[in-house]
Amino acid sequence: VIEILFQEGLLKVLFSTETFSMGVNMPAKTVVFTSIKKWDGQEFRWINSGEYIQMSGRAGRRGLDDRGFTILMFDEQVEPETAKGMFTGQALRLDSQFHLGYNMLLNLMRVEGADPEYMIQRSFYQFQRDKRALGIQELCKKLKEEAEGMEDIVPLIEMPEGVALPDIDVNRSVAEYHKLTERQNALRETYRSIVMLPENISRYMQTGRMVHVVDQDGVDWGWGIVAGAVRRPHKTAAAAARDSSGSSNHQQQQQQSSSGEFIVDVLLECDLRSTQTVSAVRKPTPARAGQERVVEVMPVSDSCIHGVAKMRANLGDINYKEASGRAHAKITMEKIRERFDGSPPLLDPISEMGLDGITLQPTIDKLKQCESDIASHPLHNHPLLDKLLDKYRERLDREEQVRGLETELAGHRYLVMKDDLRAMRKVLKRLQYVDKDGVVTLKGRVACEITTTEELVVTELLFRNTFQTMEADHMVATLSALCFDEKIEDHVDLHPELAKGFDQIKEVAKMTAEVSAESKLPIKVDEYLEKFKPNLMPVVLRWMRGESFKDVIDGTGLFEGSVIRGMRRLEELLRQLAAASKAIGNDEMEAKMREGVTKLRRGIVFAASLYL
Repeated sequence: VIEILFQEGLLKVLFSTETFSMGVNMPAKTVVFTSIKKWDGQEFRWINSGEYIQMSGRAGRRGLDDRGFTILMFDEQVEPETAKGMFTGQALRLDSQFHLGYNMLLNLMRVEGADPEYMIQRSFYQFQRDKRALGIQELCKKLKEEAEGMEDIVPLIEMPEGVALPDIDVNRSVAEYHKLTERQNALRETYRSIVMLPENISRYMQTGRMVHVVDQDGVDWGWGIVAGAVRRPHKTAAAAARDSSGSSNHQQQQQQSSSGEFIVDVLLECDLRSTQTVSAVRKPTPARAGQERVVEVMPVSDSCIHGVAKMRANLGDINYKEASGRAHAKITMEKIRERFDGSPPLLDPISEMGLDGITLQPTIDKLKQCESDIASHPLHNHPLLDKLLDKYRERLDREEQVRGLETELAGHRYLVMKDDLRAMRKVLKRLQYVDKDGVVTLKGRVACEITTTEELVVTELLFRNTFQTMEADHMVATLSALCFDEKIEDHVDLHPELAKGFDQIKEVAKMTAEVSAESKLPIKVDEYLEKFKPNLMPVVLRWMRGESFKDVIDGTGLFEGSVIRGMRRLEELLRQLAAASKAIGNDEMEAKMREGVTKLRRGIVFAASLYL
């Protein structure tokens, strides 16, 4: 309807999603992008070249406009490479979506001489894997050569005039120093995991306390000043419900007061430029040497606090929301940095924080010994140490990449889905879809007819006589739970007959999922059961009883397109079940399925075209 109105010129401006531009005849004089980012189900990302060309290609009406206009509304900075890839990038790669299902496997097993492994081996999916393996092999060879060329790292660094290396085996010494620093980092993390627990440090988070902040991405923000009281992170409704079940309010308050995560506002030095373009994706960054600094108030979680100083800065009654207050804090931080050479003394975890020395002392001793070994190492504080370590780590990185590629390459040498094929055959034998000789049984012949939805679940329901005593209306409504896969969590009240049918579907689905898991197929039973939704069942039941589409859809919260798509899939499933019933000689069930098709197939849901 929208398409007709737009083409007739009755709609001057149309707001739509990108889906509207795919394959619909909707030319316009001007196309406006309100944003060039989209949510793809996992993250917000830049639109790719194919999406941009498809949508912007709607600009310009044939026979009316000599050119079309595309307007981009930028709400944030775009890197040149990102823009170049969007406007002039390559077409999206065509990847095989080959899926091995039980229906395909059973139909192949019915044909004499047909070999599923041969078909998989000749598939486009396997061809792409083999081709990709050649590229991996070339890359692996290149990285190996680079790693071998870095065995001796000394010739790879520039040697400044007047600087010489000690008379030792430098490559071996650099490897030893690297291991020591890795051990030091591991011990520091162990120490931090004990000392920096929320219940240990929360009482020291008073205004003015100096804390060392390292964010979750590993970025070191240096030392900052606590600027606000500790607060608890907001819980979701689900988490609050979980917490409230099985525990009293007194217990919850006790837990919150003694342990648990917290958030505290901290004054941190940021790069001035990064604070001028703050958006949903661009955050302030810590100030580095040579950058203009500005102090900002940043929320910091307990997991990001890596050190608590003994001292507290006396800032008085400063309003940190005002620029003048933050400027005063900046001056104080600079004075502290100069006085303590950048690092104020830490609280002693045993004598000052009162932690258990028996648990903590061994880690402290090991850390002190490791730091002593580093200090006495012949390369410690050498002017070329950083360059040597960089080259050594670069070599280690190459070797790690080679190991990863070799593992991936080993996987490419085997037939794709070979393990899945073996497991699926085991499932079919356990559920008696094939006999011990691999011959397809009567149940298998029924499953061969089902392509619309889960063939094993549908077949098990049919052979358990689930639909034998049901009326056609209830049977069709029950089957709709197998054809509706929208992600919706709304609760729906079901007719007792429908509730019973849905419970039987879940029972059969759980049984088939458990058999599949026991046969080593990669399936999670709970996630599999969540695929089956009852939301379409009452809608279908009312539709089967002759109500109008408007009446059955009102108040359901379902999209019209989702309902129509589910009903069309349902009609296809009913036809397949009718054919399966005929194949096994169940004339009564075949007649019931065809009656369901007749009552379901009516009205706008099955209209061939909206133009008619």
